Amino acid sequence: MGRRNTEKKNIEVIGEICLDIIMHNPNSVAVLGEKLWAENITITPGGSAVFVAAALTHLGECVRIQGSLGDDDNGEKVLRILRMSNINCDGITILNNVNTTLSMIICSGASKNFLGCSPMLPLNMPDIKSLDETKLIYVAGYMLYQELWSDKSFEYFKCAHELGIPIVVDGQCTGSELFDCNPNNFVSLDKILSLSSVFFAAQKELNYLKRSPDGSTEAAQLLKTGLETAVLKYGHRGAMAFTNDCVYRSNGFQVNVYDAVGSGDIFGAAYTYGLICGWSTKQCLEFANIFAALSILKYKDRKQFPSLETVLKIIKEREVHHA
Repeated sequence: MGRRNTEKKNIEVIGEICLDIIMHNPNSVAVLGEKLWAENITITPGGSAVFVAAALTHLGECVRIQGSLGDDDNGEKVLRILRMSNINCDGITILNNVNTTLSMIICSGASKNFLGCSPMLPLNMPDIKSLDETKLIYVAGYMLYQELWSDKSFEYFKCAHELGIPIVVDGQCTGSELFDCNPNNFVSLDKILSLSSVFFAAQKELNYLKRSPDGSTEAAQLLKTGLETAVLKYGHRGAMAFTNDCVYRSNGFQVNVYDAVGSGDIFGAAYTYGLICGWSTKQCLEFANIFAALSILKYKDRKQFPSLETVLKIIKEREVHHA
């Protein structure tokens, strides 16, 4: 499992940027014998694009994040932390007289309760000229942004595809209404999938589909668009990847979860790292499962990602154990 491409071009990560307010383990700290206080409340940069960009940067990739922030104090805080993390923020648009998106979540171990968020900000697409400096495009939350369904966006994706730039898409459905019809027909999903290398669907999307126990029927449907690989994420139970030729399965890696926020995005980032390295589909799944699991352990201010060496060592140990 070595590196294939060392070319220092950017991975373009497109999607939501916000500030997360996360309460950890409410009613777990006793006051005068009564458990009243939460263990901790963390205020930290979040949003799918942030988790993906941070994980890929940690793994040594050059990442440019494309999203929007307000010109308020929260936006300044997010931008400062992203730059401190060595993420290229040239693609971030600062909107005047607008508040940065805030998200509120309660976490109790592996359980996370999303309370809600303030309005997501409009998304600007990268300029087609930037493709000269791009080696992969990661769309973090395709179904969340109408801007991604426009003719201008498809021209960008089509041009990238023609240049041989891989496109990885995480759908992130927000509600069951999107699946009332054939998923290939809504939000122009078929158009983006026909240009994509990998499409991720999480457990919550699979719950809305409800046409096959493991999602195999839906995966086959998605592959008919021309998509190369459909990856279905099952949380702690692992993941499956479907291609036209084969089905791959990887069991989850069990840990003591502190905060599962962004775990699916981190999984996608780790899988994408394997894709860039030229690993097999099975290797990508194994790496993504373990990397994501080790990224949801206890932290202080921001999530801590495991080293590449640590994950590869665990993979090797699991292979020996199952030999």
